[in-house]
Amino acid sequence: MNKIDKEIDENLQLLFNSPGHQMWSDKLVNPADRDDYLDKHERENIANKLERENLIIRTNEILDITSFGIEVSELGGWIEYKKAVKERERQRDDFSRLKNELETRNLELSNENLEYQRSNRKLLDKINNLQSENLQLQNMKLYLGFAGLVIGFLLGFVLPMFF
Repeated sequence: MNKIDKEIDENLQLLFNSPGHQMWSDKLVNPADRDDYLDKHERENIANKLERENLIIRTNEILDITSFGIEVSELGGWIEYKKAVKERERQRDDFSRLKNELETRNLELSNENLEYQRSNRKLLDKINNLQSENLQLQNMKLYLGFAGLVIGFLLGFVLPMFF
């Protein structure tokens, strides 16, 4: 937390606690020493910082808090708001990192699945080829068995004629 954040936090809370959420710019304070008198240039500097962050609207020397300024004050002030923003950014970064990791892992698993399916198809092709060969061998065995039966029958019928 730096000096600028302390100045913004302190003066925003001062403005938030003022009646009607408005005050004169000469009421701005130095957070390091609240009794220290701020000259016009220092007050102008602090008011510019508050305005740049969209926390106030300035009309001449009157400062009015914006709805965003009220929201920040209700969250606990500028410093707490910045902590919350940093935490949200960290969570968003963590979420993005985890999302990227999950997407990467998902792609890896998809690739593994495709490789598994490819391997599975090759094995199924081998099984189909072996089944086809087995059927051909079984058919050949049947043909040979039938041919043997026919030959045996013919020999059994023809041989007794010669002997």
